[in-house]
Amino acid sequence: MWREPRSTCLVYHTEIYTDPVFADDRGYGVQAWLFFQDASQLRSLYPDSWPAIVNNCSVVQMFGAKNQRMAKEFAGLIGGIGSKTIMKMPRSHQAMLVNGEGPFVCQRPNYLADALYRGSFDPNPMYARRAALRLV
Repeated sequence: MWREPRSTCLVYHTEIYTDPVFADDRGYGVQAWLFFQDASQLRSLYPDSWPAIVNNCSVVQMFGAKNQRMAKEFAGLIGGIGSKTIMKMPRSHQAMLVNGEGPFVCQRPNYLADALYRGSFDPNPMYARRAALRLV
C-alpha cells in the first residue's frame, strides 16, 4: 500500500537536460536549480541551448569565482550584482538568483555547523577522519 513520505527530499542531478525537455518540465511544476563551476562548461556542452537552460531555472547559484573572468561572466548571467562583489565574497557566502526575487549575496548553509541541520544527518566518517588528522 502506497503511503505519502514523512519528509521530502531534493535530488540533485549532475546532468542537464536539453532545453525542450527542461521547458516542458517547468510546465509540470518542476523547478530546476542550476549549479555550475564555470559558465564555459555549460556553453561547451550546450552551445545552442545554454541560454534556455539558464532561463528556465528557478534558481541559479554560484559559490564563488576564482578569477575576474568567471565573476564577470556570472554577473552578466544574473544581472544586478557586479563582478567586484562576486570576487570579494568570502568562502562562506554565495551569489544567487531566485525566481521572483532579485539577485543577492547570502551566507552559504553549512550542515556541519548550522543548528538547523543538527541531528538531521549521520556523521560523515570521511570528514571525521580529516578532522582527526588536523589535530595531530
